[in-house]
Amino acid sequence: MTEEYYIRSPEAETARGPYDVEKLVTLAEAGQVSVETLYYDDDLEAWVALGANAELRDRVFPRRKSLSLRKREQTETDSAEDEERPEVSVSGMLAAAEGTTEETRYVKERERWAHRTAAISAPALGILLLASAATFIYPSWKTLEGIFSGEGDILVLLLQQPHLILGAFDLVAGVLMLLAATEIFPLIRFRAMLGGGYLVVLYLADFVHGDTNGLFLAAGSALFAAGVFACTLTLNFRVMIASLAATAAGIISFAFFGNLLPIFFGD
Repeated sequence: MTEEYYIRSPEAETARGPYDVEKLVTLAEAGQVSVETLYYDDDLEAWVALGANAELRDRVFPRRKSLSLRKREQTETDSAEDEERPEVSVSGMLAAAEGTTEETRYVKERERWAHRTAAISAPALGILLLASAATFIYPSWKTLEGIFSGEGDILVLLLQQPHLILGAFDLVAGVLMLLAATEIFPLIRFRAMLGGGYLVVLYLADFVHGDTNGLFLAAGSALFAAGVFACTLTLNFRVMIASLAATAAGIISFAFFGNLLPIFFGD
C-alpha cells in the first residue's frame, strides 16, 4: 500500500494532500516543501516536521547525484500514465487545502477534537485537583492550625503529615489549571508519580498490617495518579475522558475510605 501524507507549512492552518513520497520529492525540488514542513503522523496523532523523521527526510530530500545533460525521452508508458491521471481543478485544490474534501475532512475533524480536548482537560483537571487538595488537607487540619499558630517546628510538622504537602501542591496546581497554566504539566506528572507511588506503598503496608481500607486507598491512589498522568499527555478526547474518570474515582475512593469512614465509624 502506497504511503500518503497530508502536509502543511508551520504557520498554515490548512492541510494539503494526500501526497505519496514521489509527489513530496517533486514538491521539494520545486521549493514548495522543506524540512520544516509539517506532515500528519497517524501513529503519533500529531503534526511532525519532515526533518524530524530521518527515514522520510532521506526519501524526500535524497542526496543529489551529478547532473546529466542527457534529455530523457518520453515513452509510451509515460503518455499512458499522463492520460490516466485525473485532472485537478483550482476549486478542488482549494477544497483540499481547506480540508473540506472527503480525503482531508478527517484531518480537520481530528484537529477540532484536539482543540476541544485541550480546552476541556485543563479546567476539568483543575477542579479535580482542588477536590484532591480538600481530601488531603482535611485530615491534617489540626496540623495546619499548629503551623499557623506557630506551635512546633514547621518542617517537623510537615514531615509528620506528608498528606498535607500533597494537598498544598494540589491546591496550587488546581488554581493554576483553572488559569490554563499548562506549563506546569511536567510538575503535575512528577507529583502523580511520586505521590502516587508513596501512597500506594503506604496504604498497602496498612493493608498488610490488618487495615482492610488500605487496599481500597491504595487502589484509589493508583487510579488518581494514572488518571492525572494520562490527562496531561493526551489530546485524544476519549482517552482524556477516561483519564478524568479515573482521577475522579481515585479522589472518591480516598474521600470515602480515608475521610468519611473514620468519621462515621472511628479510626
